[in-house]
Amino acid sequence: MTAGRAGADRLARLQLAGTLLFGLSLRAWCFVGWGLPDDSYYAHTAFSLARGRFDLRFGSNYRLGLHLPNALSLRLFGVSDVSFVLFPLACSLATIPLTYWIGKRLAGARAGLLAAALVAASPFDVVYSTTMTIDLITACLCAAAALLLLHAEAASARAARLAQLLAALLLFQAYLVKIPALLFVAVLCVYSASAPGLWRRHAALYVALAALLAGSFLLDWAVSGDALGYWSRERATAPRLAPELGTRWYLGLYPRWMFGLTQAESPFGLTFHAALFALGYALLRRLPGRRLLVPWFLGLFLLLEFLPNRLALPYEPVPRFARYMAALLVPALLLVAIAVDDLARRHPRVAACAFAALLLSFVHTALNGAASLHDSLADTRAASRFLLAQPPGLVYSDNRMLDRINFDSGYASAFTLVHLQSLIERAPRAALLASLGPARAGYVLTGGSRGVEMSPAAILELGPARPPSEWRLLHRVDGPPTAWRREPLRIFASGR
Repeated sequence: MTAGRAGADRLARLQLAGTLLFGLSLRAWCFVGWGLPDDSYYAHTAFSLARGRFDLRFGSNYRLGLHLPNALSLRLFGVSDVSFVLFPLACSLATIPLTYWIGKRLAGARAGLLAAALVAASPFDVVYSTTMTIDLITACLCAAAALLLLHAEAASARAARLAQLLAALLLFQAYLVKIPALLFVAVLCVYSASAPGLWRRHAALYVALAALLAGSFLLDWAVSGDALGYWSRERATAPRLAPELGTRWYLGLYPRWMFGLTQAESPFGLTFHAALFALGYALLRRLPGRRLLVPWFLGLFLLLEFLPNRLALPYEPVPRFARYMAALLVPALLLVAIAVDDLARRHPRVAACAFAALLLSFVHTALNGAASLHDSLADTRAASRFLLAQPPGLVYSDNRMLDRINFDSGYASAFTLVHLQSLIERAPRAALLASLGPARAGYVLTGGSRGVEMSPAAILELGPARPPSEWRLLHRVDGPPTAWRREPLRIFASGR
């Protein structure tokens, strides 16, 4: 290796390290922790596993690719916001160098570094990397599998087989995190068919993955008598299509989320606006990497958009989640980076200005998104801290608030939690407040926010009513009125 090449490699490593530090700093600033709708389930399942309570018969415990790493984190570091989200955060950070190496293999070191910088600042990734957003985990695992497959194409026969075996293991773990991760295998199949001889060179990957899946089916059959037990139980607990909305409402919802047509600011910022331009540019200019990136970005989007929920008529689309778009972030940002790299060869100033503007817009969107999420979760955290410092007693509140108390206590709370969720959603507010007036001595929580996605209608609120005479105000958590907070959170001592 020449001195010039060694110096360039050293500079590239320093630049990548700086990019990784930049990404870590943004994620630390925007840190969220526990608080999303499924977090109580994920956290309690991991805690149970960490304490040795392992029951394969419970359906979603089949998500061992997710629950076991989470359980290890809680076992090693205790129950806290940081330990709970350590796995998705590590995957989010790992995606930065993975993207760099994929970009470097496809289009050179500069394209890889540009892509890594975009992933480091990607608004959705930055905000949700410190939450239990499992789609970022599977996105990382799929990116690692893609990199190993690219490495196998240039390696010796033995090294290629080893790389493909590792890729299969990563894809199998992604499957054990969430079943839809297998859609990425369809992407790889398109890529394998894109050039003569690739199918044969990639055969070890598909054989190894098929063997791993077959083994999991046999385990399911042995344990539950249902070879597709994982699929059956996940399908049984999955959200159902809302027929009143109609198929047309579902189709096109992903593009509306991607391009910010359903809210003032998309959680993805300008990611997909730039990616759409880069996709056209890559096809027109026949840029390197398009054989992998086009099916990864466009093909995966089409699968997510049109995949049927059941193999029967009439057609029923799969229920939508904005977080599923995280699977498109790595190929989208690689397309953008490769387009900018190509543009820089002909119009360096234009390319530099466009890239800087996009990067700054990403940071702006990430900070705004994190601020909203922080505000929506601040009330539950403040209330939990206050209550855990009080003498133990009954606590009357909605499920989300009580789950937060349970988590913050390390699942060792001395409080007796009284779940009012069904009453809040069913009983008239005035009647519920009146019934709680003479309740046994304890604490009653009203108002406040539980998260951006939880309607205030699911929270016990006072509104214009006066609290029962038996209640005494202990604490108040003020916050600005928003779509997720109609009144301040109040903690009352109930009973006489």
